[in-house]
Amino acid sequence: MTADIKIPASAGGVGGGIKRANWLILGAILLYLAQVLPLLQTRWVEDESWQSIPAYSLITEGRIRNPTFMAADREFTTCVKPPAHTLLLAPVFKIFGVGVIQARLLSVLAGIGVIVLTFQLGRAFASAAVGVIASWLVAADNFIFLAGRSVRPEIFVALCGLLAMLLSLQASKNDSFIRAAFAGLAVGAAMLFHPNGLPLAFGAGALLFWHARIAIWKQRRVWGYIAGIFLLATSFWLWSHSTAIHRKAFVATYSRAEAVPLLIKFYTEAMRYQDFLGISNSRFSLPIPIPLRAHVVLLIMVSLIILAWKNRSLLGWLLLLISPYLLFWIYTINKTSRYFAVVTPLLAIVIAAALLALAKPRWFRVLIATGCVMCGLSQVAGNLLFLYLNRRANFAAVQKSLRQLIPTGESVYGAITFWPALYDRGYNAYDRLSFSEAIRTRQPHYLIINDRVMIKGQGLAAC
Repeated sequence: MTADIKIPASAGGVGGGIKRANWLILGAILLYLAQVLPLLQTRWVEDESWQSIPAYSLITEGRIRNPTFMAADREFTTCVKPPAHTLLLAPVFKIFGVGVIQARLLSVLAGIGVIVLTFQLGRAFASAAVGVIASWLVAADNFIFLAGRSVRPEIFVALCGLLAMLLSLQASKNDSFIRAAFAGLAVGAAMLFHPNGLPLAFGAGALLFWHARIAIWKQRRVWGYIAGIFLLATSFWLWSHSTAIHRKAFVATYSRAEAVPLLIKFYTEAMRYQDFLGISNSRFSLPIPIPLRAHVVLLIMVSLIILAWKNRSLLGWLLLLISPYLLFWIYTINKTSRYFAVVTPLLAIVIAAALLALAKPRWFRVLIATGCVMCGLSQVAGNLLFLYLNRRANFAAVQKSLRQLIPTGESVYGAITFWPALYDRGYNAYDRLSFSEAIRTRQPHYLIINDRVMIKGQGLAAC
């Protein structure tokens, strides 16, 4: 790495200047919205109910918990998962009511912010042209598409991460205590959405601290950054340990990963990368395991090689931001590929920077540009195929039918997936409540049976 990151003093134009860049970013946003908004009420899955229930509990009971589970479950009395998403969803439900669109609206808006901040970070690292190209790649990306229309925290972690990185870059330029403090707050906010915010602290911190070396503790920005993280992290710690019940739930929630041997975690991490490659599984079954996203991965690998050749400094910084996430995921027990939405903007900047680094030979640059276009178009096509295949999974219609069939005040036992349809009934989720326990303690009058989860189970086999 070189000794410094130079932030362009004028990162304005692509050809005709900043106005043209703004129009191009608007085009990327419209591309994103054209994919995430259609059929927004289709294919509601269990994870989304899992995220929504504590928010509804907060506005109705004044506490964050999941009352659909059995009384002995760690989330029944209190849920001590990072609460930021819950705190955002609660006022939305309070003002607009409980519903699929209401719950997903925040994710849609966060996706717009991710596109804008990808442009800003790409411009700060390299040029406005890099930022524009990266923003279009993000707008077309499969994982951003899924994150932007799901009630899950990944899109918010990506948003906070980009903001933290951008502020860290700016703070490192002028030793700004204020910008460093806000960078720390952005890191803390990411942590309050999901533990995936933890790796961000290392990457964003490196942008601030790298040049300080031995004199690190003399820099104002260091203390501003630490203060921002400390404020939010301490708030979460105090809340999650405020009572004996909270402390017990905290230990039960965050000690699960320790029970799984590291070797098993490392071995099962391959599942995440198989999904990233697009290798067929029970969610999208093919006769042979064809890696449908192999061309995307190939473009990323070629771009990394080009940057190693043309701009090692930029490559070093981007890898410094990406690597902590990849290492942290090995430790986690959730092997979902949805986590890639967090690093997608950084990978897009890698590709965009590699493309513009190739002034010569011209044919090579044309080849990489063609690869970018093909990757973008193929991912858009994949997103549209997803919408087409799920066009009949009309959860709004299911919701309406269930509410007509089951009167208000009745007790129901079924998959957590159907909670939004019957949120104001006595809903009991069999995901963490056995049938015998439900009959003994809840006495449900209605059962929802033969749904996808009941027949195939959760996870890959359920999709």
